[in-house]
Amino acid sequence: MSGNYEKDTRAAYQNESKALSYRRQHMDGFSWARFTMWREISSVAKALKHFGVSENDLIIDMPCGTGVAGSVLGRHPGRTLAIDISQQMMDQAEGEYLSTGFMGFVQADITKMPLSDRVATGIAILGFMHRVPIDVKKSALDEVARICKRFAVVSFTVDSLIQRLKKKLLVIIFRQHSSAPAPMRLTEIEKLVNSSGFAMRRVEKIAPPVSGEVVL
Repeated sequence: MSGNYEKDTRAAYQNESKALSYRRQHMDGFSWARFTMWREISSVAKALKHFGVSENDLIIDMPCGTGVAGSVLGRHPGRTLAIDISQQMMDQAEGEYLSTGFMGFVQADITKMPLSDRVATGIAILGFMHRVPIDVKKSALDEVARICKRFAVVSFTVDSLIQRLKKKLLVIIFRQHSSAPAPMRLTEIEKLVNSSGFAMRRVEKIAPPVSGEVVL
């Protein structure tokens, strides 16, 4: 696996202050990150409705982070399992999955999950693919394909000319601004998901043209 993944994702989020900061940014008060995450979560809700999730289905939230998708996943009639590499992040997610079907938390890496083949009906992967290199993206999608039977809802950040120009402008105006470190062109994203056995059924743009985020 890429050294950047080990340093910037696996290790970085296993930190209590980092986990608390993430929660505040995505769940408390008003921020652009909270708005875009709300839009992503609405896409998950649409997918659950579209695929007719029932009480016998298992949906996995991975990486669950601080439980930002808990409010939506807790409303579907099936079972939910929350997984994350960081125990500190999951500590912040306590109480977010208010459902009798919530099965609890599991600490694991998305590229190597301790689950049986085809055990889950679907999986939601939000706020992850935009920050990891291509080899980790591929390993994660292969693992998702192994454990999922029907569908996955995955967010990416699309690389485009307008997004590159926006990034340069924001760095000039806000010197501390941090953009998605690993965006991809939409055609490359489609090839990637196809290589893991998935077919891209729908692409929802989160906030065009301001944001390059999409949900597949």
